[in-house]
Amino acid sequence: MTVVMQALERAERHIDAVLDPKAKASRDVKVKAFAELVRVLDVMQDAIATAPFLTARTAQDVADAAFYRAFGLMNKEGIDEDEVRAHVHHFTSSTGGRMISPDFSRRFDA
Repeated sequence: MTVVMQALERAERHIDAVLDPKAKASRDVKVKAFAELVRVLDVMQDAIATAPFLTARTAQDVADAAFYRAFGLMNKEGIDEDEVRAHVHHFTSSTGGRMISPDFSRRFDA
């Protein structure tokens, strides 16, 4: 779980870096940064499913916070979910090749 949490931190720092106005990142770079976060959250959901209860609960809280923060930033930047999904669909998770976890998909659909 520690490795996944570190990957999440890196993905969030990357998003912060590309959204910095000084970076002048292209829309494509921003979308790819959000796609990377989605990939990490997908792997994190797999790890949460097999983690001990307290570890899983804490990790789920962290994942939820990261998701809602990213979703808010995506909306602020005018980035559509479909743009992010287009970059994510190439990713194959270790648990069967889902694009993103079902739980993550339900959050977008809510």
